[in-house]
Amino acid sequence: MAREKSYEERLAEVRRRFGRVGVTIPKVARDIGVHPEIIRRLLKGQTKGTRGASHKAAVLLGLKDGVVVEAGSAYEAYLKGGEQ
Repeated sequence: MAREKSYEERLAEVRRRFGRVGVTIPKVARDIGVHPEIIRRLLKGQTKGTRGASHKAAVLLGLKDGVVVEAGSAYEAYLKGGEQ
């Protein structure tokens, strides 16, 4: 059974992918709908993407396992205590 990569290993891999693809941080931020500073902080290891936009970015970049719930979805209402 394969060992799950640590956060630091996943972070190093994401940094390598940015280098291989040659894409800019602002371009990636626009594509996923977050502020570029969030991407910068994730890549520097200054935040781990616990909530909100940083969580969304961390999940979409592959830094962490998780679910991205878009604003206005039925699941968002459920999380806030509303009916499904």
